[in-house]
Amino acid sequence: MVQAGGSALAPMSHSETRPGVRNPVVVTLLTFVTCGIYGMVTFYMMLSELKAYLNKEEIVPWHIFVPVLSLVVLLGKLPDWVTEAKQRAGSRNQQSAGPIMYFLLAPYFLTKDLNEVWDPAGASS
Repeated sequence: MVQAGGSALAPMSHSETRPGVRNPVVVTLLTFVTCGIYGMVTFYMMLSELKAYLNKEEIVPWHIFVPVLSLVVLLGKLPDWVTEAKQRAGSRNQQSAGPIMYFLLAPYFLTKDLNEVWDPAGASS
């Protein structure tokens, strides 16, 4: 089978698949409207995607459900993991928003940063 551009269609391998790009404003609003439940579920999914992308066993998504561990992850480790992922993806802005921004408005900034990993060229923004 050949596309209109002349290149053959090839199935994507598991390592080539990328998670979907999320709208940071919608994630933030739904997090506030659902009193944090949507945010916790979305954070779990985003951390799972990040773990699969970086192939790091130290990323444990369920830590987001334990208050003390979630602060350790959010403030201490997550900015470095996101920066590494953005560098691997070749994003234009290779620095994460940082621990202060993650602490103040994590649903928005984490979603925005991970969008830059999944779509480094910024075509969908």
